Amino acid sequence: MDNQFNQSNSILDKIITSKKTTEIEQFNPSEVVTALFKTLSSREEDVLRRRYGLLGKDKETLENIGTSYKVTRERIRQIENTAIHKIKKHKNFYNIISPIESTIFSVLEQHGGIMSEDSLLKTLLQAIGDNKINRQNILFIISVAFSGSS
Repeated sequence: MDNQFNQSNSILDKIITSKKTTEIEQFNPSEVVTALFKTLSSREEDVLRRRYGLLGKDKETLENIGTSYKVTRERIRQIENTAIHKIKKHKNFYNIISPIESTIFSVLEQHGGIMSEDSLLKTLLQAIGDNKINRQNILFIISVAFSGSS
């Protein structure tokens, strides 16, 4: 009887693992970021993409972005904060973020509930391709989805 229980447990484990692997493989961070940015003006989107390195380049400073727009770094900080607030308040925010949250929680659960940021990224990027844009998009999604107040 115990052997039968272990065998069914093993099959269930395989099904759950397969489902979680499929979730990770279907995760497209670029599409998620694009969906989140639909509520933003082109300027807000540009500021966020440059601040978080979402264009495949290094993250840019407030000062650097401010210089290109001929505004102060404080104004860029305000634009950044307003844009993130807009994203989080949008009616579809939860619908967009929910599958990613589920995927991240599944990965964490598989690893005992805690992982370093780098290990989490490696696991997520293994299935979708480890490149700078995917990495920066995931970090942006995590920072927006799991930051304090909305």
